[in-house]
Amino acid sequence: MNRLLYAATILVAVVVSAVGAHAWTLFTTDRPAPTASAAPAAPPQPPTGRYVLYMSTLNARDVFMLDTVTGKVWQRATFTDLVGQPTAWDYMDRIDNVEELSAFAAANGPAKPMRKTK
Repeated sequence: MNRLLYAATILVAVVVSAVGAHAWTLFTTDRPAPTASAAPAAPPQPPTGRYVLYMSTLNARDVFMLDTVTGKVWQRATFTDLVGQPTAWDYMDRIDNVEELSAFAAANGPAKPMRKTK
């Protein structure tokens, strides 16, 4: 029993000293300072096609399609008032200034007044 304990103690001492020596060389070895060119390269980006799909991080049902050439945007919509409730890309108008807002409001007309609730 004493021989086994003695052998185990020697083995542990050898392993600890080997690990300690290796760790010491890791921390004391001079290493060149990293340079700007040594920075890891960014992963390659996939080529962007004409149409790009974006999904909302808040609601996965909100999916948008962007035409990268014209800047037009469509939203995926389900038409619940049609038979079979089909889905399609619904074009989204873009309003960039007051003149476009006025034209948009004139083309769509005023909303019906809401009923007052008691």
